[in-house]
Amino acid sequence: MSNKDGFNPFQDEDLQGDINMNNEQFKNEGINNNDLNNNNENLVIHFTENSNYTEEISKLATNYVNKYLGFIGKYFNVELEDIKNKLKGAIIPMNKSFHESIKQKEDLYVPFWTLTTIIFLITLAGNLSGYFKSPDKMKFQYNYDFVPKAALFFYGFGFGIPILLWILSNFVFKISDFNLMTNISLYGYSFVILIPILILCIIPSNILETLLLIYYLFHSCSFLFYNVYVLISEQAPNAKWPFLGILGGIQILLFLLLKFYFFKAAKVTS
Repeated sequence: MSNKDGFNPFQDEDLQGDINMNNEQFKNEGINNNDLNNNNENLVIHFTENSNYTEEISKLATNYVNKYLGFIGKYFNVELEDIKNKLKGAIIPMNKSFHESIKQKEDLYVPFWTLTTIIFLITLAGNLSGYFKSPDKMKFQYNYDFVPKAALFFYGFGFGIPILLWILSNFVFKISDFNLMTNISLYGYSFVILIPILILCIIPSNILETLLLIYYLFHSCSFLFYNVYVLISEQAPNAKWPFLGILGGIQILLFLLLKFYFFKAAKVTS
């Protein structure tokens, strides 16, 4: 007996070994040859059915993965000129051109690499700051154990907060046109200004660090408020101030975590 692909289960060594073992067991128990043949046939059918079932599961999983990669991939397929224009708009908080470009084509390319760069820079800033403050620089050892915590925090904040805001906008404030991917892209671009700030924070000065982070707080709030205000005021005018208040509170929380946990922890671990 063979299946449609030409595979003969009786030629499989492992399967044949199971069949012979079953035959010996059943002979010892006084079972006749007809029962043995029926048992062998059932074993082969069971093996074939399991093989087909596994193939179906494998094909189904492959299809889902391909669809997911195709869906995500289009948000990483961006033009260099488009990236340049959006980056310029992200540096200038109140920029109409950025607002229009993000509505036309959102992307995850810049948000992903911005967050990845921040994870690297915040660890580097902590190490270099610790190095400059070290009394014996020859014995100073760089420490990168902080990277997993930074990755979990920034990826979680960068992608989790936009999802939370999207849920609030759709199910609490009834802002149906608040697109999830646009929201993730917009929030990701609000981190762009943090890259030069982290580079400057390498300078070992607590006053400079605090001033730079305060500037980041005001810059990110201005950038986000400007880009979501029009949409919120058009669709849910009564909800615009509560929604912007929640967004501002999230940014203040991010500022406090950066200042009193992540910068401090990065320098301590160094």
